[in-house]
Amino acid sequence: MSIDAIWAKDENALFAEVGEAVLSTDMGMTAPSLEQMIRAGKEWMEAKKGLLCQLICSHQGVKTAIVGGALGKDLAALIIDILEHHVTALSPIPPASAGLLFCRLGYFRLCPEHSH
Repeated sequence: MSIDAIWAKDENALFAEVGEAVLSTDMGMTAPSLEQMIRAGKEWMEAKKGLLCQLICSHQGVKTAIVGGALGKDLAALIIDILEHHVTALSPIPPASAGLLFCRLGYFRLCPEHSH
């Protein structure tokens, strides 16, 4: 899927994709409701934001991109690329959905070096 197609998704759709992976794999739940998937996705992102922040913000490319003022799709594409190369931290979560949520929610701003 292209970054444009991923970027076009709304946040609830992204949370649902993450939540569906969590519920089906971690909890063995079949056919969860949309509300359950969105809630599970939000909880997972909240629980993993420290790990994601550390993983993404320690990457030199992100530091360069943020200092250079890259935002939006460019930054999201970079974050997704990083997560796809570190799927062990996320498995079985879709890295594209998690990466875009990370970017949209501004989790990288949690890092002291990015808090300006």
